[in-house]
Amino acid sequence: MWFKYLQSILIAAARVRDLVHKEGASVMVHCSDGWDRTSQVVSLSELLLDPYYRTIQGFSILIEKEWCSFGHQFALREGHGKEMDDYTNEQRAPIFLQFIDLVYQLTALYPNAFEFNEYFLLFILDHLHSCMFGTFLSNSQLEREQLQCNTKTNSIWDAVQLNRRLFINRFYQPDENNKVIEFEASDLKFRLWRTYYLRWQEYKYPEIDKVMKEIISIFFEN
Repeated sequence: MWFKYLQSILIAAARVRDLVHKEGASVMVHCSDGWDRTSQVVSLSELLLDPYYRTIQGFSILIEKEWCSFGHQFALREGHGKEMDDYTNEQRAPIFLQFIDLVYQLTALYPNAFEFNEYFLLFILDHLHSCMFGTFLSNSQLEREQLQCNTKTNSIWDAVQLNRRLFINRFYQPDENNKVIEFEASDLKFRLWRTYYLRWQEYKYPEIDKVMKEIISIFFEN
């Protein structure tokens, strides 16, 4: 069922890609409330269309633009802050995780097209839940401003820039991949993201934990 959800989202993003790239059309994307599927589909379509968003800086801006500034309700969906009081809240949903999982699927299918590696995606997800940075706190940009997150907390992107060397994909070939990523979404085969979902199974991937600890230690030492 998880892969069916991923496939449906990617099919929608590919449709937006084709409307813009092949038909030169303007597209309006809107799900029922506007802050879940909308962010997933629009950010993925931009990732397919524009190679800039496949760089570390571009992907950071994409998340800030289409998720943080657009108003994805991180606290509600992830259970941050006061939302932790009710762990049975039916509004909790792995919307952002689905997006990052789909990005992983694309990096696995097109290993030369992305500047960033798997550690970058894992780092983002780790600190989506850690609340160590203010980037993903609260439900909107307004709430983060009211909480003074920009002065009272660190940004995850500062840690990313400081540790940029650890996130570089050594297979990246920008000159050969400066184009639209095209495929038939219905034909794609998804794989289990083992280093995320099975990361703690008998501690199968200790090197990941080592890298993550190094990132945090470097950031806070500086």
